[in-house]
Amino acid sequence: MHPALTVQLHLSDTVFDIVDNGFDCAIRMGALENSSLKAQKLSSCPRILVAAPDYLNAMGAPKTPRDLVHFDCVIRDALQNWKFKGPHGEEDAVKVSGRFVTNLAEGVTEAALAGFGIARKCTWEVAEHLKSGELVSVLDGYTIVPEWNIHFMRPPGGIEPLRVRQFRSFIKQKMAQAPNLGP
Repeated sequence: MHPALTVQLHLSDTVFDIVDNGFDCAIRMGALENSSLKAQKLSSCPRILVAAPDYLNAMGAPKTPRDLVHFDCVIRDALQNWKFKGPHGEEDAVKVSGRFVTNLAEGVTEAALAGFGIARKCTWEVAEHLKSGELVSVLDGYTIVPEWNIHFMRPPGGIEPLRVRQFRSFIKQKMAQAPNLGP
């Protein structure tokens, strides 16, 4: 990190107004909302379904997205409509349910690890848990849609300040080196 750079890190799963809060930039993950902010894609963020082996041993594993209606799913922010693209390009939407709903991405991971059900996660968030065997992937032949991306956001207008441009370049370089992220 550059010695003249001061970072004020604000972590939140809630989108807030960076202009009104005096921030130079933000890094956001997911589908972009309509906004006047300028956005640049840093990386794709592939998502998968995961569950604890004990949960799958007790309940079995779904064979198709439609089977998810018979399983507990760990739900974030009441987002119950999960969409998939199948191995032949067919799209399917499933309304899932479960007994654990949270507003935090970390809560979804912890609930999946605890065996509360099947969770929808970004690959980078669960890579170590998959490697260790604490979680296993489910429905590998299906892609979760829409694709999520990680974006660098900045206020609209004018010339991008040098400090913001250099920070964006630094973040983009680091993300390009990160495992488990897409292009």
